[in-house]
Amino acid sequence: MNRKQRKIRQFKAEYSAYLGYPDQLEELRERLYELDCTMDIKSPNMSGIRYAPISRDERLADFVTKREALVKEIARVEKEQARIAHILELMSSVERKNFEDVFKRVTTYRALADGQYRSEKSLRRDVDREILHALAAVEGEYSL
Repeated sequence: MNRKQRKIRQFKAEYSAYLGYPDQLEELRERLYELDCTMDIKSPNMSGIRYAPISRDERLADFVTKREALVKEIARVEKEQARIAHILELMSSVERKNFEDVFKRVTTYRALADGQYRSEKSLRRDVDREILHALAAVEGEYSL
């Protein structure tokens, strides 16, 4: 497998993950909200747990580290989501639609090729070429 094929395969894997990002972001934001609510509830005295003699400073430090980790994860997912969306915008509209329909399991390459009077191989090749062009256009913009 050469370098171009690896780039295409990697982008397709990233796009598959991209399809799950809205759910992942919702879950992370919900966890952050629950953590903030927990801190608001326990903030006056922070001694709600009777059996755990943890000091107030330790609980506060634990809260801050958990919150920072969640905020960093949300920022990372949002940055990756924006990067994939930007790459998709750089693709031609026809090939992007073909690519998205196949990966969202709306249709297959064979059905698309029959509807567009092209061979399945040429359709795949055109989609892969558009992916490579879009990746080349944004190569230096994002650091992973």
